[in-house]
Amino acid sequence: MAQPVNIHLKNEIARDDETETFELRLTGQYVHKGNDHYLLYEEHQEEGTVQTVVKWRSGRALIMRKGAVGMRMEHIEGETTEGAYDSPYGKLAMQANTIKIDSHVDDANGHVTFQYDLTMQGSSIGMYTMAVAFKEAKQ
Repeated sequence: MAQPVNIHLKNEIARDDETETFELRLTGQYVHKGNDHYLLYEEHQEEGTVQTVVKWRSGRALIMRKGAVGMRMEHIEGETTEGAYDSPYGKLAMQANTIKIDSHVDDANGHVTFQYDLTMQGSSIGMYTMAVAFKEAKQ
């Protein structure tokens, strides 16, 4: 059963001795099925609305985005995985070398953090740290 949650999303991108940080606060849904955890939320960007699903379990995660931006990227701790980003200019190939996936969930409260080196079309984009914290939304 989906539970409404408040989400704090923080992305840090380190490249060329500089770090950029992007933060969003939004609402969404948390679902727990068997060993899998899911966060579902929408982002409103200049290009339009993007629906995002973050699915994870021990050592593995999957980020799926559709709408104004399309993306599918699987993360497996300690491995390099292939993914794709749909842009207005066509589909771009991505690779993620995932260093660490950390998570903790207690009911509908918790966090999941991914750290990975991202390559797009063969060029290094930077070291990403994506941290997603969520808390049960009080009705």
